[in-house]
Amino acid sequence: MLRVGGIMDENILGYLTEYFQMNDFFTNFYEIIFTDKRIIILNSGQTFRAWITRADVAYNKRQKLFNMNIEDIYNSFEDKEIESIYYKDIEEIALSRRTFMKNGKIDIKLKDGNKTYYTTKKN
Repeated sequence: MLRVGGIMDENILGYLTEYFQMNDFFTNFYEIIFTDKRIIILNSGQTFRAWITRADVAYNKRQKLFNMNIEDIYNSFEDKEIESIYYKDIEEIALSRRTFMKNGKIDIKLKDGNKTYYTTKKN
């Protein structure tokens, strides 16, 4: 298990939940956590992208997440499920709301590429 120095003095500021990315076969679900030092992106589940699969595979993990601190998160998720993006590496963050025609999304523009996550929530 990955141990990160100084995680005890890191505070969670907020969450963006129920985000996803899709490829040809799978939908990956993500929870995005904002701390005072970085953005933590948790891969909270994966499902086959068939139209019949409508279950929220990340629901249980998401509900537990709201009661965790940073150390609990690192102890509860596997290293491959956690990605950290430090604020110094971010050039721009753009949020867009869901409309009738498009999903909402968060675009994170990094110095070495971009990350985009989508949501169907009406936030």
